[in-house]
Amino acid sequence: MKENKAGSPPSILVLSNADFESRGFQAIVRGLENCLGKSLPGLTFDYFSFAPKRYNYLESNSLRLIPHPWAKGSSETLNIFSYMVLMPKSLLRAVYYKLRPAKNPYRRYAALLHINVDCLNETDYGFSCVCLNLIKSWAGLRAFGCPLLTAPVDIGPFNTPVSRFLGRYILSKAKLVALRDGLSYDYLIKLGLKPENLYLGADMAFLMPPAPPRVMEEVLTAEKAVKDKRLIIGISPSLFQMELGNIFAGSAADKPEIYLGLIAALADFAADTLDARIYLIPHVHPDDSHVCGEVYSRMHRKDSAQVFNGDYPSEIIKGLIGECDIFVSCRMHASIAALSQAIPTLTLGYQEKYWKLLGDYLGQSDYLVDIKMPKAEDIQATLRQKLAYLAANRPEISERIKERLEVINQRAALYGQKVAEIISRGKPVSR
Repeated sequence: MKENKAGSPPSILVLSNADFESRGFQAIVRGLENCLGKSLPGLTFDYFSFAPKRYNYLESNSLRLIPHPWAKGSSETLNIFSYMVLMPKSLLRAVYYKLRPAKNPYRRYAALLHINVDCLNETDYGFSCVCLNLIKSWAGLRAFGCPLLTAPVDIGPFNTPVSRFLGRYILSKAKLVALRDGLSYDYLIKLGLKPENLYLGADMAFLMPPAPPRVMEEVLTAEKAVKDKRLIIGISPSLFQMELGNIFAGSAADKPEIYLGLIAALADFAADTLDARIYLIPHVHPDDSHVCGEVYSRMHRKDSAQVFNGDYPSEIIKGLIGECDIFVSCRMHASIAALSQAIPTLTLGYQEKYWKLLGDYLGQSDYLVDIKMPKAEDIQATLRQKLAYLAANRPEISERIKERLEVINQRAALYGQKVAEIISRGKPVSR
């Protein structure tokens, strides 16, 4: 690995498979900035974007969006055809840079960081998604000639001989494969990766700070937010979850309508029984904003509810969630935004990652509800029982979350130290 010139702040080239429309992904990127910036003062990120002009509002002193040299698009998410064009271009460029190393403009980067968000699980996302994103990491490694690192994600399982071979071969080429849960770590050890190249960290979204108080005051004023002495319960429904085909498995009726009715009834219960004020906070705009409006229209206690309508970046959404005493979440990173602020949180989950990350890792299994339960009325009863328990035991639950957060934040922060040591060719941090 080449050394950085003395006195020259390092730069990292960033690849990803995710779209900035996801506020969860925005939170991961902001958390990475915060984490790595502390360990590597002056660090800059050059993010290879397929649509840099669309997302340039996210640029900061350390993050710069630069056009991908061999691909363009309307978002950061490529289709299969685009991948099939991108891969050969990357490999041809790799050959050219190998023959003419002086022509390689990416030699100055200290590392290539690939953020494989929610794609390296073949059970959930399929063979093609897993293999294409693994090959993308390998093609980037070959084309740009930088040491390959990954951001903490959950990885596995790989269900076919081909995906297992690719996973073992390509991930073994990385200087650092970071995981955000212990099951992924154990899986990669069984797959044959070396422990010294793995690091069990945490989701970087935990390290994203909310927007500062001055900004939040402006947002709350613009939204005409009502704050009084009542308990504030935030609810963040999800369009993606509403449109899942495997929810309410025992019902043949209109599942989206059942979903909207379920959330609206829970909000009415909170307003009536818990004397709560309800904040309907969309985590993804405009998708979840539309769902919040539909939930509000079905509520009986509209006098106790408010819909937040702005199209906000992840820091402001985390700030809005931070205004709540209790939070009900239908997206994992909305739950992380709440739990990272020690807010008691009730989560409607639908994938294994919820139980791995929020359950096993954060100790929130008692406050996870599977939305794939056959009967909506059973889900409603479970939600009400757990929400009432959260309200009655809020201080104690918040303290237990803080205890867990100390470990999680430490692991997340150590990821920055691990990257800094790799870049400076220092000794590795033990697991």
